[in-house]
Amino acid sequence: MVVQKKIYFDIGFSFFLVVVLSYFAATIDDYIDIGIPSTVSPALFPTYITYLFIFFSFIYFILSLLNLHKMRQSLKRKEHVPQIIASDAISSSFIYLCILVAYYLCFERLGFVITTPVIMAVVTVAMGHRNLRFLFPGYVLFTLLIYFVTLEVLKIQLPQGVLTVI
Repeated sequence: MVVQKKIYFDIGFSFFLVVVLSYFAATIDDYIDIGIPSTVSPALFPTYITYLFIFFSFIYFILSLLNLHKMRQSLKRKEHVPQIIASDAISSSFIYLCILVAYYLCFERLGFVITTPVIMAVVTVAMGHRNLRFLFPGYVLFTLLIYFVTLEVLKIQLPQGVLTVI
């Protein structure tokens, strides 16, 4: 029964993501504040990322529907349903939602360069990985690379937070 609830949760959550991200993609120009003149639209990168998220959410939705169909077919034939190791999806989703809210609240105050590697490390610990000594430098380098690309190539100013004082 836990597996069936998890499949219904996956279907609902993935459908919700597809709908919300589609709305965001349709209205993304309303959220973009044009600051520095650029040859590329400031909405280009967020639009591509949103379309990528919509694509993966749709794939997740289709796979969840296929899992539900397989489960129902095996129940009709009275076969043993393979037990999927189901973590408590609601509590883990709540944890990641809290991490996302913390990222949103700290983003403007602390800045992109400080907040992003810290949140990456928190998500890594929440996923169960413990060896941050080797992962954290990669997070910092990846964040600096993203910051450089958005500033120099896309001409998008990310929040600097506490780094504006320095």
